Amino acid sequence: MRATIVILLLIYGLLTDHQGLYPQNGQSSTFSAMPQERMYVHYNTSLLFVGEYLYYKAYVLNEKATKLSTLSKVAYVELVNKEMESIFKHKLFLENSTGQSDFFIPADMPSGHYKLIGYTQWMRNGNKENFFQGDISIINPYQSAQSEVLPKRGLDSIFNDNDEKQVSSKVLVQNEHSEPLFGLTLDKTRYLKREKVVLGLRKGNAGSLEGNYSLSIRKIDTIAVPSKVSAIGFTRIKHKTGSKDTSSDFWFLPELRGELISGKVLANEQNLANKDMNVVISIPEEEGFQLKVATSDSLGNFIVNLDKKYTGEKAHVQVLSDKRAKYSVTLDKTIPLNYPEMEYRGITITPSMEEMIVERSVHNQIENGYFSVKPDSLAPLPAIFPIKKEIMTTYNLDDHTRFSTIRETLVEVVDQVWTKRIGQNQSLFQILPYQYDFQLMDFPPLVLMDGIPIQDHAQLAEYNARDVQHISFLRDKYVVGPKIFQGVLNFETIDHDYVPYYMGSHGLFVDIVPPEPFKKYYQQKYDGTDTNADQLLDFRYQLLWEPNLKVNKRDVSVEFYTSDLEGDFEITLEGFANDGTPVTLTKTFNVK
Repeated sequence: MRATIVILLLIYGLLTDHQGLYPQNGQSSTFSAMPQERMYVHYNTSLLFVGEYLYYKAYVLNEKATKLSTLSKVAYVELVNKEMESIFKHKLFLENSTGQSDFFIPADMPSGHYKLIGYTQWMRNGNKENFFQGDISIINPYQSAQSEVLPKRGLDSIFNDNDEKQVSSKVLVQNEHSEPLFGLTLDKTRYLKREKVVLGLRKGNAGSLEGNYSLSIRKIDTIAVPSKVSAIGFTRIKHKTGSKDTSSDFWFLPELRGELISGKVLANEQNLANKDMNVVISIPEEEGFQLKVATSDSLGNFIVNLDKKYTGEKAHVQVLSDKRAKYSVTLDKTIPLNYPEMEYRGITITPSMEEMIVERSVHNQIENGYFSVKPDSLAPLPAIFPIKKEIMTTYNLDDHTRFSTIRETLVEVVDQVWTKRIGQNQSLFQILPYQYDFQLMDFPPLVLMDGIPIQDHAQLAEYNARDVQHISFLRDKYVVGPKIFQGVLNFETIDHDYVPYYMGSHGLFVDIVPPEPFKKYYQQKYDGTDTNADQLLDFRYQLLWEPNLKVNKRDVSVEFYTSDLEGDFEITLEGFANDGTPVTLTKTFNVK
């Protein structure tokens, strides 16, 4: 409890005074007393060919890995090559301290050894050696450059069988079993091609392990591959505690409720204060938008918290003020990640592997050719709309006579909304409140076009109304952040493609990277429901990837089907129970 109070007080200081982002005397020792985090990533395989998918699930835990962390709501996963270049960087919005995604290995990715790393922004303040690190080797048989995966003692050694055995002995696959808290069961140990497999997860005598786990069922590679750290093995790795990382003088705030975006309001005239300026950020989407308002501190700095998932790839930021022309706004640049020191481990290919490499490459091409009939599906996000649409009055302009401008449309079609001239060439939209209040009428309405706040009402009043599909308005007082508005007036264009044709220095559009979407992965079935299944080849190496296997008090049963591939397959279940107990279960079966 005391640690929680300390961290909340510090975070409050950081958020209210941007100077707090830089360490002051005593802050380094304070950091070591705060809750710290670790991150475990379960991924499906440590050997991938181009044309295959890397699947993974991330678990964020407290520093001692005794329970799931409740601190960060956003995590990051990257794949890094030996030159410390990021191949991809994924942003994960966490649910119950976990997140998941995947990455398709493209055809131009060179053969070599890579590191999968995982971290939170809060973890960047501490020892970088605590980042999760996982080894992954990638083979690209379509490129001539293979030096990274060839033996290092000269090309002559690739013809020596003894050398191959020596190399293989260094990279044995880890196979670590947990205590018999609960276990995996199969209805058989050997299966035919395209046969149904029934996998059971049965409770043991040690009690319930309710939680959310990840399950991978994949063909065992016929060559030695880099070992992977299990959930149980991860908890045995000593966490390097200590004071704040002194290689950076920047404090990374914990993303307690969502993604943090920071920036600064700059005054364009001398002796003009940039304190207590309101900044609005909106992320338009096809079916909705996020809208946040923040207030700048004594130095003009502001921080916005995005607490919901979004799919938009553009953010609109602007100073919200009648004097906005006298200000400009900038967003803070992303601080490059200081990667930890990493020792890369991977495979070595030899001529004896040629048949395996060719066969697997052909199988991957065939499987990718069937992608359109074996698609994964994205879980749809609920439309984000700051105001409940059902309480707004909405006009569909297709139901009415079309007029040239929005001003004319409000006069001829829309009741209780009008434009008011407030000066030469200036206008202000007005919305009639339910109970007429002169004080409320002093506040302008919040005016939006496709999710973008519009402050120049005069220009918008002359906008071509034939491009507008809906006009909605709310007559109640509306409060967002520190701002009060007399109602909300929302316009939606037909193509949802509105871009302001006037943009001063007080506003800007920026590219943003949305968080990874939640996927439901395709599962091949041979139960008669898919009439085309028997006509297609099936060369799946990954029989099943289930990143969201929920376990409650009851036993769990999972069904899947084998493919046209023969050989040994491994079932791997990894994760942490709700109380933080690590779980690692493995089981093998054969397909003949």
